[in-house]
Amino acid sequence: MPDGAQSPFYGWVSGWLQIFVAFAVLVCIMLLNGSYIGNGLNINSDMGLQTEDISLIYYSTTIGMGVIYPLIGIVRSGINSKSILLAGLSIQALLCCACASLENTALLVIAGFLIGVLKGFALVEALTILMPVFSKGRTLAEMYSKVFPINFSLGQAGIMLTAVFAQFFEWQYIYYAETFMLLVAIAFVLVCLRHINAPWKFSLRNLDLTGAAYAAAILFAASYTMIYGRVRDWFHSEDIRLSAASIPVLAALFTMSHWRRKTPYLDFGLLRNRKVLLEHAYMGICMMLAMSSYTVSYYADAVLRYDGIYSNSLNMMLVPGFALAGIACLLWSHFRPFKFRYLAAAAMLALAGYQAMIYFRIRSDLSYEYLVFPGMLRGFAMLTVFISFSAYGMEEVPKQIRLHNAFLSITLRSVLATLAGNCLFSNLLERRAFYHLSALSERLEMSNPLAAQYMDSEISSAVAAGNGAFEAAQLAMNSAYQRVYAEAVVCAVKEIMGYAMAATLAVAAATLLINFGADFKRSRAARIAARAAGGAIPNEKATHMKKVNFPNRNINIAANLYLPGDFDPSRKYPAIIVGHPAGGVKEQTAGLYAKKLAEKGFAALAFDASYQGESGGEPRGLEDPAVRVEDFRCAADFLSTLPYIDVSGIGAMGICGDGGFAVSAAATDHRIRAVAGVSAVDLGRLRREGLNGVLAPSLQERLDAAARQRIKEANGGGIKYASYVPESLDEIPEGAPEMYREGYEYYRTERAGKSKSLVAYFSRLGNTRELARQIRLKNGADIFEIKTRTPPEENYDELVKLTYRELESGFLPEIAGGIPDVSQYSAVYVGYPVRCTDIPPAVQSFLAKCDLSGKTVFAFCSYYSTKWGSSFDTLKRLCPRSRVFKGVAAKGVSEKVLRDEVSEWLGGLGKVGA
Repeated sequence: MPDGAQSPFYGWVSGWLQIFVAFAVLVCIMLLNGSYIGNGLNINSDMGLQTEDISLIYYSTTIGMGVIYPLIGIVRSGINSKSILLAGLSIQALLCCACASLENTALLVIAGFLIGVLKGFALVEALTILMPVFSKGRTLAEMYSKVFPINFSLGQAGIMLTAVFAQFFEWQYIYYAETFMLLVAIAFVLVCLRHINAPWKFSLRNLDLTGAAYAAAILFAASYTMIYGRVRDWFHSEDIRLSAASIPVLAALFTMSHWRRKTPYLDFGLLRNRKVLLEHAYMGICMMLAMSSYTVSYYADAVLRYDGIYSNSLNMMLVPGFALAGIACLLWSHFRPFKFRYLAAAAMLALAGYQAMIYFRIRSDLSYEYLVFPGMLRGFAMLTVFISFSAYGMEEVPKQIRLHNAFLSITLRSVLATLAGNCLFSNLLERRAFYHLSALSERLEMSNPLAAQYMDSEISSAVAAGNGAFEAAQLAMNSAYQRVYAEAVVCAVKEIMGYAMAATLAVAAATLLINFGADFKRSRAARIAARAAGGAIPNEKATHMKKVNFPNRNINIAANLYLPGDFDPSRKYPAIIVGHPAGGVKEQTAGLYAKKLAEKGFAALAFDASYQGESGGEPRGLEDPAVRVEDFRCAADFLSTLPYIDVSGIGAMGICGDGGFAVSAAATDHRIRAVAGVSAVDLGRLRREGLNGVLAPSLQERLDAAARQRIKEANGGGIKYASYVPESLDEIPEGAPEMYREGYEYYRTERAGKSKSLVAYFSRLGNTRELARQIRLKNGADIFEIKTRTPPEENYDELVKLTYRELESGFLPEIAGGIPDVSQYSAVYVGYPVRCTDIPPAVQSFLAKCDLSGKTVFAFCSYYSTKWGSSFDTLKRLCPRSRVFKGVAAKGVSEKVLRDEVSEWLGGLGKVGA
């Protein structure tokens, strides 16, 4: 569930019972993965279906689950969890009963597709419940490390159960068993889940069913072509030609439908993300190479003559491999002891190890035990790739379109790549087995001593068994043919596995050369430090902001409402009212805090106080304590009218001057259940006594001045405004607290407006920080200090050694507090101390996570011995699509000299980006 979302369970349902309900749903829907495909030969004889028919029925379920994923988010926004689960599980139970009696392939394909659609909904609901359990820090790598092994193991269990029922009972029993489990799950859902709000309130117009239909048709056409192509001689068959020709036509129709809709079925913007492309390409390649296992399955059936139980028990050997993969990926996600590329390469080496073991061990009389460990190795390799790359690709995908990426993953990995690999290796096996059969058959002559000896032995055995001479000769010939065919299959499998192993090793080697980016790297120390602090390392997350208004008596209050990126209007969110500092506006600190709160799952309301900002009221800029307190109460009024706000969970946060007003409002308004102040100030006391009491002696004089001003205004004189911060740096007295300078920089420079430039800097001793401050003062830019999650090394010599190691290894540390949104800036000033003649790893990490394409980038640095070194070349390499210019470089001199150097530099540039 999203942070702050209302639980779908009744209050009396314990956490353990919630987990049990989720698993009850998960188990029964994942077992449906294996029906029909479990023991194709046994079911074929009962149903009269071809093996290809059963494969199409199986893949129809996967297609249905993939196709529905992009629509699930829209449906869940208008229908509550209980309604979705009850409807989905009930219809699946009916479809299971139907599948047990249907014998028509087309009807079974439709039923399988519908089961897949409903399975997608139920799976998302179950995993939403289990997310907090599987991942305390809500990280995808941790979640997938626990979920994938369970899901894939349950799928294999479904296949095995089908084989058991088919061999010892009737194959239909698997559907009866699944129907029973579905009914149990329905009972738990009925008892434990509650209805939240009114269900069934969403418009079908928001669902691009046309796009979904085209996507399903494309996948079915591709599946039909690849499944039936081999047995129908590929394009010599009219129906194969027709199905293949329909794919580009359907793709064109899908594209036309996509561009006509404002909210299309699939967000193709995903494919502009390099990490997403790498995810799908790598998983597709891995799945195709893993399908070399088809040759082993055929070898087990045709040569070793394993029955359905034995053949499918070999697939169950994948399960321990799945578990090991989950453990390995979980440990790696926690500690990150090495780069991501090494994890991916290790997975491919494990797959190559599986292929090598088959290549070197296979023979016509191989025992069952020799195939057990290779199966575990294949399971480990496949799932390590799936877990690691799924988390890798999903990390930067916004939550609202992650199900779109899931569609791509399922269809590419579990349908298209699987079928393509199956086609490739089945055709290779058929051709190479025929080649070796022809070659071996030529040697099956009586002139061959070994052949003659074998035939004599077989004839003697047949005669001894009571057969006549003719029958004995026939039996001997049949035995010889089977022996030759078995050897031909072994030769073909060995040859194909050799080629597959070479291709897998090539992929593993290429993996070590690919730059997977810095986003998926994190030091063990940073990870441990984050967990010690009580949570996950923060990331910049998507949020929604909309402008709203509400009244305070006759004054219109302007506000910005920030909502979580995965906002769901059917759920309830706790809300925080955020008040800005005295003299500020909602777009400044209040907006920053509100956005961060929305990232954590709250609805946050930042408003302009009465008489200030975009809010109404005259005279402008008036600070009326009673009205300011009432602003908070009116904000609570507004929030209580929103259906997605939990009115029992409203809090208030006051920043600086609003800190006192927030506390005052919470003291008398019991709707405000929590209150917090950030640098909170008692404005009344501040006005009476001044900062640190410096104005207390002049209180009576100021009261006299206020009285004279009121007389003046009553007689038509102008309003006098009192400033909170100095108008210029010259007004700041010597020895004044630093906050006066900071107040001037924040409110009196163009930073208080909407700057178009950003100063991002990293500093250890303060020299680069002073340069950044001078640039901000001169250019009115926003400023961001780059800090790492781990504290910097204090010892300079050790710092230099550490920097060398990090630069050589390519290590990029995690940035503390997230990365600012740079899309709003046209120019970015990047500052750093030159270390080891290069840019510090912290700044490289910042640049790796920012898209500065099309922006102007200015470099500035501080240095001790080497002025620029190779740092500027590194900056240009890290910003390949930016215009990069060299700026000022300073060697730890006084503030005045720095100010003059910055002024001279910027004077030559003009006020860029301001």
